[in-house]
Amino acid sequence: MALIGMILASLVNVFIGSSGLSWIISVIGVFVFTGLIAYQMQQLKSVAYSEEFSPETKNKLALIGGMQLYILFVNLFLTLLRLLGNKD
Repeated sequence: MALIGMILASLVNVFIGSSGLSWIISVIGVFVFTGLIAYQMQQLKSVAYSEEFSPETKNKLALIGGMQLYILFVNLFLTLLRLLGNKD
């Protein structure tokens, strides 16, 4: 829900152009993406320790989970750049 709210606020900010709102969106984004990364790591850990999946299925799920983590880390990095970037 917070991610959807952040996306909607970003769209509104495109038309408003407020630097304060942009900073707030960036701060919220850091917390949202950090939480999503922690959640995804717990999901991958539970798949790794689960006995209900075959080794082949575990490998496929690990590949998909790794890609999801990669995307989340890129989004976190971009949000941190937006937050800490120089605003000349």
